[in-house]
Amino acid sequence: MKSHIALVFIGLGIVWGCNPYFTQLALPYLSPLEVVWWRVLCGFIPLLLAALLTRSLSWQHWRYSGHFFMMSLLATSLYYWLYAHGAKLLPSGIAGVLSAAIPMFTFAASAVLLRQQESITRFALIGMVVASLGIVCIAQPWQQHGAINGTGVMAIMLGSAILGVSFVYARKFLAPLHIKPLALSTYQMGFAWVSLSLVTPLQNLGAVFQAPSASVALILGLGVMGTGVAYLAYYYLIEKMGAILASTSTYVPPAVALIVGFVFAGESINAIETVGIVIMLLGVICIQFGAMWWHKWQGTPSKHAAISKEKC
Repeated sequence: MKSHIALVFIGLGIVWGCNPYFTQLALPYLSPLEVVWWRVLCGFIPLLLAALLTRSLSWQHWRYSGHFFMMSLLATSLYYWLYAHGAKLLPSGIAGVLSAAIPMFTFAASAVLLRQQESITRFALIGMVVASLGIVCIAQPWQQHGAINGTGVMAIMLGSAILGVSFVYARKFLAPLHIKPLALSTYQMGFAWVSLSLVTPLQNLGAVFQAPSASVALILGLGVMGTGVAYLAYYYLIEKMGAILASTSTYVPPAVALIVGFVFAGESINAIETVGIVIMLLGVICIQFGAMWWHKWQGTPSKHAAISKEKC
């Protein structure tokens, strides 16, 4: 991996890993819905500028506005709102780790909704079971007065499930259109911001400026960097590394979220939560790469063989 690509890879993981902490800094001043409004607006601006500079947008794309709106609802508005709601109730490190379960829900949605296109491997099923056990260990439902809020866990899990469905929707309805990813994300963010503006109370949005740290974290950290620039960086990695290798950048944020929560928010995790985090991440990795690694170890070809040969 070339040095500048490695820097983008690591930087993206760090920015994504800081998002839970940035969210929590803004939540004392804004509701989760208001936080999402700011995040989407500040993420939309860099994407729009990049799309205009690269001439990625076209009036002909507007015939697919229904699909853009559906993606804005699934992959942006609902997902971000549920994530912010969960982050309000959970330590930022735990919230960041739980979001790593997204590939698990993507697999589940693909298996159910794309039966003729997605095969269910034994490794994926094993990974689902293992990851689920990890989530149970993190949530600790047997603790009536534990440190982990069950409602917060459910909010992030539901948001992750909705995002998983959005990936399947994009593959089925948007991938055949061959529209540039930058354009798709710009439409998605734009539609999301417009729809959010219709349901978000606007009179309290300026409350975040009461604290400079909160406004910087929300507007610059979570919005511009954690959403807009992060999208651009991710597309850059896909172009340079390929989709499979670029997707491994999603394994950096959980560790970063835990470190940031410990250092800056004074958060700590107990032994059971630590075990649950490790188990969940192992399950997700098994879902993503188990079959490919098994075939590689056995020396037999797999459907991922060609993809795994992508070079950075």
